[in-house]
Amino acid sequence: MKQQLLLLGLLAAQALCVKYSLDIVTGSRKYDGTDGTIEATVIGSKGRVNLGVLDNPGNDFEVGAIDNFQVDSKTDVGKFRCVEITAKDDDAWMVDYIVVNKGNSKTYVYNTEGEYLSSDTSEGKDVMKFCKQGEATYKFEITTANEKWADTDNIHARLTVSSKGNRGNTTTGILDNQGIDDFVKGATDTFTLHDLKNVGKFD
Repeated sequence: MKQQLLLLGLLAAQALCVKYSLDIVTGSRKYDGTDGTIEATVIGSKGRVNLGVLDNPGNDFEVGAIDNFQVDSKTDVGKFRCVEITAKDDDAWMVDYIVVNKGNSKTYVYNTEGEYLSSDTSEGKDVMKFCKQGEATYKFEITTANEKWADTDNIHARLTVSSKGNRGNTTTGILDNQGIDDFVKGATDTFTLHDLKNVGKFD
């Protein structure tokens, strides 16, 4: 009987926990990775929860890598707004984008400024917020010219989308399809980006 009650208590405690999962994509340039200590905080409509130091076995935050971190918490922050990343060391790190999973919801947030994270503010920012911009999904098709030197392996481009209305603008992260050689001469590349602001019709 006591074992059954203990099991029920454990199941109830698990049911009350909220699972937070972060998929963090590090930039693909030579020095974008880091061996520094990184902390994360999730911010929502009901408050914030500190997920602590992000550390998996092995090397995290290698160039071009996707690292997943999962934390259970008794704190429900409500509707997701931002994830705050803090660099504790001066080994500069470039975040491309982050996918935040809270319960059954998934949100994409981007490094819209192209800034590095570092405790040394001469290298970058020691704290950055990656915030949801909206609910819109955009698909961009970009064709590289067929000229001799038109292609590139190191453009690291971002797009800012705006309209002539009063809805403002929205900015993407780096245009980079994982595992694909983008921007080859004469090729058309497709980039699908989620959770951007709906700026209305293009003119």
